[in-house]
Amino acid sequence: MKIVHYLFKFQLSDGGVVRAVLDLVWALRGRGHEVTVLSCDLSDVPEAWRAAEGVRWHRIEGWPVRRSTGVTSGGPPLLLSGASRRLAEQCLREADVLHVHGAWDPLNWRLGAMARRLGKPYVVSSHGMLDRWCMTQKAFKKRVFLALEAGRCLRHAAAIHCTAQAEADQVQRWCATTPKRVVPLLADMSHLSNLPGPEIARGMWPTIFDGSPVLLFMGRIHPKKGALPLVEAVELLHKGGRAVKLVLAGGVEDQAYAQRIQELITRAGLTSHVLLPGFVRGQAQLSLYQASDLMVLPTSQENWGLVLTESLACGTPVVTTYGVDIWKDLLESGAAWIVEATGPAMAGVIGPLLEDRPKLAAAGERARRWVFDHWDAGKALSGFEALYASLIRGG
Repeated sequence: MKIVHYLFKFQLSDGGVVRAVLDLVWALRGRGHEVTVLSCDLSDVPEAWRAAEGVRWHRIEGWPVRRSTGVTSGGPPLLLSGASRRLAEQCLREADVLHVHGAWDPLNWRLGAMARRLGKPYVVSSHGMLDRWCMTQKAFKKRVFLALEAGRCLRHAAAIHCTAQAEADQVQRWCATTPKRVVPLLADMSHLSNLPGPEIARGMWPTIFDGSPVLLFMGRIHPKKGALPLVEAVELLHKGGRAVKLVLAGGVEDQAYAQRIQELITRAGLTSHVLLPGFVRGQAQLSLYQASDLMVLPTSQENWGLVLTESLACGTPVVTTYGVDIWKDLLESGAAWIVEATGPAMAGVIGPLLEDRPKLAAAGERARRWVFDHWDAGKALSGFEALYASLIRGG
């Protein structure tokens, strides 16, 4: 099959969507499909991948061109430049199917309209953007978009891809007539088969990894991800006599929210107990998982939560919320605890867990086995292939 993917930008600091699309594109290439990728920013695509046969990577630009460096700043442009529009149209003419990612990107709407004009089927991955919590954010603006171009793009899609049934149920409210197809996230866990060990993280941040229990937060510093109530939980644990350390690993996406977190850390006297290393990648990231006692993500919404399955694959149990669409799956691992996203609720679960190190160690061993038994990238890839094939047959 000839498949075109569009994602606004490939910057790994943006979270799991970027990783998921990269893994999917590379896996499709491995199965012999011809894949074309359109994006305004290819900065975190591995150089070896750009040069490899089987995938064409094209940078497209808005009108007017925003920056001469080749990296688009801010949000997606409303329109394609003339040259990029002609490039995209040529790619779609040669393609069997188009796959766009996200609900609110204007270029999704443009490419969807182009695909309709050329008679090409397209699928939209909602990536949690139509979940209940997300639809309460900037709600009026989103409803206007749904009444106009965003709604047209979703209604005329051949399918909306969801990663879990819980996500599909929430999408149904906003796109009742478009078929929903549930295919699990294609998460390539092969790089987690041989882990670097906790020593890298301990060597990089010795004042945090000093023998005290360590909680890890891995995600963007944004209200959605819930780092602030986690700091509140750490404050409560300290007041209860538990000397817990916390690593908030992630890029700052909301400066005002980051400032509130910093003010709470200072006010609570936690400056020497909390580390904010920014976005961590590669071996250091994996080592952070391994060196930490618990991975905690008090998120308001995740259609999947790749960092949660990564943590489990590294042998580190997780504490998260009912906002994760796969929370029932996580419970099956025997190494996940689901709580409300409040400081007291998290402290009430985390405190007893940290006091029972043998229980945490056993949970970590179960977690690693469960991930490699449960998440089958090959099965997920077959699901995407079946989805594309059905759309192509349907026209």
